[in-house]
Amino acid sequence: MSEFGGGSGSSGGRRIIQLKGDKGDKGDKGDKGDPGEGVLLGIPGFNHTQTTAATAWTMNHNLGYKPVVDLFTIGGLTMLGEVLHTSDNQTIASFITEQAGFARLI
Repeated sequence: MSEFGGGSGSSGGRRIIQLKGDKGDKGDKGDKGDPGEGVLLGIPGFNHTQTTAATAWTMNHNLGYKPVVDLFTIGGLTMLGEVLHTSDNQTIASFITEQAGFARLI
């Protein structure tokens, strides 16, 4: 017999004992982070929010280059659209049906 008691069964003759203590105190709240306007994980870019559903979103980002564009629904799901860079500072996303959501340009 072991110090945990004897017996037989699927645990190979050992009894499993779970010890549970009192819950500890809640930790301190962390500091509030920076708002990060246009910066995601240290990568500069541009965030566009389209609150009114439309078949075309015109994004005047003024980044000075043709960025990679990710399009998202209001719920945060990735969606597909046609992206046209009209200049180094403006991008248009087009959709078959009216969409509202947001875009991340990097």
